[in-house]
Amino acid sequence: FCWLHDERHYSLLSPKLNFHLRATEEFLDQYWAFYRQLLDFKELLPARQEEKKALLSGQFDQIFTQKTSYDNLNQQIQKTYAKKEQLLLVLKYPFLPLHNNAAELAVRQKVRKRDISLHTMSVKGTKTQDAFMTVVQTAIKLGVSAFDYIADRVSRRFNMDPLAELVAKAYKPVTLPL
Repeated sequence: FCWLHDERHYSLLSPKLNFHLRATEEFLDQYWAFYRQLLDFKELLPARQEEKKALLSGQFDQIFTQKTSYDNLNQQIQKTYAKKEQLLLVLKYPFLPLHNNAAELAVRQKVRKRDISLHTMSVKGTKTQDAFMTVVQTAIKLGVSAFDYIADRVSRRFNMDPLAELVAKAYKPVTLPL
């Protein structure tokens, strides 16, 4: 449940009347102001986060239970309100991202590569391409030069730490209750 994906539904609305257009614009101003508050929340110290949780939950209710003059907008607002628990998971787990664009962009790289080269000639070629793209994207996320890393591995110098070790250092495992 991603805030950016949720907002896309509002952008797809096509109000024909000026007062519907104004209602949509005013609502989106509130939407993005609330989103910025969630971003600010993530940066607060844990003690301050505790103070803000109820306030933000109440603001969510105010924004996403309002009625406007535009029925299509009202329907979309109700759909967003139904996703409250998922959209506000950040209040319980501030380390969670508010959107999943990083994951989406990683997948998009693979799709773009496939579109450009059409396809690979064999199953082995597909596996090799996937492995190569995984190494490159992982290196980029870790701030490591993918070129240097691959050169280190191909030359068998092994001067650089394995990516698996760098990932383990960079990301501490987190267990979320189901």
